[in-house]
Amino acid sequence: MAFATSSPQDRGSKADNPSNDNANGAERKRFAGRFLLSFAGTLVFLLVVLCGVVTATDPNRYFFGSPVPQIWPNPTRTKVELFREYTARQPVTGFLFGSSRSALLRPDQADRITGLRFFNATVYNSSTEHYLALYRLFRKIQPTPPKMLVVGMEPLLLSSGYSLPKDLSASYPLMSQLDAGLTIPWHYAKVYALYFRTETLIDLYTSLKNWRSPQVPLDKYFADGHIESADPANARHLLKEHFDAQLGLYRPFRGISDGHVESLRSFLREASADHTRILLWMTPMHPLLRQAIDRLPEVPEAERRARGIINDLAAEFHAQIVDLSAPESFGGDPSGWLDGLHVNSDTAQLEMNRFLAPVQN
Repeated sequence: MAFATSSPQDRGSKADNPSNDNANGAERKRFAGRFLLSFAGTLVFLLVVLCGVVTATDPNRYFFGSPVPQIWPNPTRTKVELFREYTARQPVTGFLFGSSRSALLRPDQADRITGLRFFNATVYNSSTEHYLALYRLFRKIQPTPPKMLVVGMEPLLLSSGYSLPKDLSASYPLMSQLDAGLTIPWHYAKVYALYFRTETLIDLYTSLKNWRSPQVPLDKYFADGHIESADPANARHLLKEHFDAQLGLYRPFRGISDGHVESLRSFLREASADHTRILLWMTPMHPLLRQAIDRLPEVPEAERRARGIINDLAAEFHAQIVDLSAPESFGGDPSGWLDGLHVNSDTAQLEMNRFLAPVQN
């Protein structure tokens, strides 16, 4: 039986022929180029689709609004919109600043006590950067400075473990008050980057689900900025439900942030330069949460340092301090809390009567 064979010369000529290797190498390069181009194109397409869907649904109201229900509150944006409308009717002469702990404070009660016209500018997850940015923006919206500024203070605001809240970092009108060189394209590029996470898919699903079956909003906003929340029938249950989460806010509180301190200093300096009367009041918490925080390592010492800084800044800018950190200082009762940090509407009235007592009209 005869077999077809190639001579050594034939094999050598094929092995030594560079044209085949060049052709194969060029083909591999073309394939790799097509693959990378297809991969990059697919990635860009998916990113564009994601950005388009996020913009259309706008679940956090970081963009231009949407008929799809909002699933996360954005009080920062809401308060700016409310203030524009409220001051357009009549100038505001007093501000209530603070975190969600001050959200239930009623401006009309402050109006009766002081004879001024207050607006509640408190926001959830507030920061000293919030205070500074809101004050600057409000001064641009209303050129006339306020006569009085009431600020709910808590040592946690100066914590090095406390990051910039998303609703602030996503707001161009406010972030541009903190960074004069911020451009709109760069700002919104960073906002879109916030959505490049798996939780976005869950948020989008929840938004569309709520669109089909609308839910009653948790909070109700009023024209003067204050919020009303339904007081739960079982406050003790809610206290236990949120206790661990609120305790978790304090666990990283081991040091002081120079940035947060400088924002507070700038805020107080600018208000003082406007000849605005400044009143700082130290907010309370539920006694059980207070006891748990005192047992955390290093946190009580960090709180003590933060309180010292707040006292020093108050003295520097001639601000008055009213310390209501202990519930008994204003007649508070443990039953008057919605959870470990937030009081109900009745207790909020007691707080205001006490911290505004030195400035009654």
